[in-house]
Amino acid sequence: MPFGTILFIVCFLISLLISPTDSSAQMRTFFQKRHFLYGSLELDYDERWGKNVVDFKEVSQNYTLGFRSYILDPRLINYNTLLSFTRKRDDQENASSLTGLNFNMNILETPPRRWSGFRKYIPGPLMLRYSDYSNDYNYRSYGIGLIYSIPEEQLKISAKGKKDKKDKTEKDSIMPIPTMYFDYDKTTYDTGNYNSITDLYNFRATLRRNNYNYEFNYENFAQTGTSESNRSTMRFSPDYSFYDKETKKRIDINNYIKIEKLDETKQFFLASNLSLRKPIDNDTLNLSGGIEYTNSVTNTERHERYHTMGSGSYTKVFSTRLKNTTSLSLSYGQSTSKTSHSERISDNVIFEVSKILTSSSGVFLGENENGIEYGLQTQLSTKTKIRSTAGYSYTFLSYEDGDKSAHTVNLLASGPLKENISFNAGAAYTKQDVSDAITQYSENIYSTSANLFGRFYDASLSLGGNYVHTSRNAVQAEASTLVSLNGNLSKALARNIFFNLYSTWTSEPDDKTTLEIRPILLWKLRQISIDAEYKYLSTTSSKTLPVTEHRIFLKLIRRFYRLF
Repeated sequence: MPFGTILFIVCFLISLLISPTDSSAQMRTFFQKRHFLYGSLELDYDERWGKNVVDFKEVSQNYTLGFRSYILDPRLINYNTLLSFTRKRDDQENASSLTGLNFNMNILETPPRRWSGFRKYIPGPLMLRYSDYSNDYNYRSYGIGLIYSIPEEQLKISAKGKKDKKDKTEKDSIMPIPTMYFDYDKTTYDTGNYNSITDLYNFRATLRRNNYNYEFNYENFAQTGTSESNRSTMRFSPDYSFYDKETKKRIDINNYIKIEKLDETKQFFLASNLSLRKPIDNDTLNLSGGIEYTNSVTNTERHERYHTMGSGSYTKVFSTRLKNTTSLSLSYGQSTSKTSHSERISDNVIFEVSKILTSSSGVFLGENENGIEYGLQTQLSTKTKIRSTAGYSYTFLSYEDGDKSAHTVNLLASGPLKENISFNAGAAYTKQDVSDAITQYSENIYSTSANLFGRFYDASLSLGGNYVHTSRNAVQAEASTLVSLNGNLSKALARNIFFNLYSTWTSEPDDKTTLEIRPILLWKLRQISIDAEYKYLSTTSSKTLPVTEHRIFLKLIRRFYRLF
């Protein structure tokens, strides 16, 4: 008798014997001295038909049976076994099946909290894992994982025990011990024409304290078989943080080192960044700087790249309603093929005109390898129940072959209309002029969007739309329009019956329109759930044949679980 049939019979009989009242078992803690039996039976049906589409029908079955238990005590040894079987068949008599086995065991997952002496140095948990899948291919994987960690509370207990009883003021001297993780996995994959054997080693160590955080990672990957590959990677991240409670000054130092070898390619990467935040009375000073370096070597080539950057800002608070921020940023980079640089200075002023009105304005001036750039922006926003923002910005870039400028005006609004109705809307207009040795044109972009959200009689409704029109005046005038509308309705028809309706309509350039309607019905009765979905998709275009697609999807699941 096939394995799938046997698994189906076993799961079906167990699902009949286990009463629905046992569903609360899944909410109980596993570390009781109980055994846990669980599984599911699933049946899926998928069909597609329509005009200018390929008709399709498929039926799939999925059965799972699992058992979770322990040896002597759940905290000492616990394990989990899961059997699975999936079979699919379509209307063309194409059939496939997948049989799977997963096994996991944890040893010393929760050791006693107050182990002392040599026992506190026993590593744990130790994790063993195995999986096996077979179809028209064979896949097998097994691995081991180990975590070595000593809680700080146990180290404090040991330190206190060794202290001189007469010295009551001496602080505990605890040598920090990192938390270490080790994993090894071996995987084999064979299809007859192709086979692969991979070995993956991974070691990670972390050490965290108030002022520093160290993380080290080493990984080695080796693949043999039809194709071969080797990769080894080492990463080290030493980070530091210092904070003065009296002056509220904060310094952060972040570092990252990576050394990698992939077959015949070697790469070294180094990054370091330092940042300072220092309050000066009511004002704030921010400084940061960093460097990045990359060295990549192959059999025939060598590439180097470095990049340095620095920035600073000073925020001056003139009053509770007026403050000003001045910023400066610099960067310089060089690689084998090019050199880059950037210098930029900006100033921004925020002024609270009244309790409900705030304005902000700013300017910037900069230069990079492409040319000189400058711009300005201003914005006015309200703090009323309906929040709104109106703004204008201008940018200009002058480069070697020409220049580019852009004006943008935008308006945003959002907030509640009634207790159960809210909205958000926005509109923007951008005028862009480009002139260079290759082309010269002027482009106008109009865009608007609006969304409405409401909740009525245990139902939620959302409606929205977008409109974008782009026109370009060049040698040959061009124009395009994109319009989209969408809606979504969700409602609980009964205690265990939920309905959702999603729809969208889109009109794109080249006279292409798309309409999609998708109702979904979900019914849950204790451990049985039924999911029914219908999809209607219609696409018309002047360049292709019209397409009308209908699709239905049905899913029936019966789950069971029991503690004993």
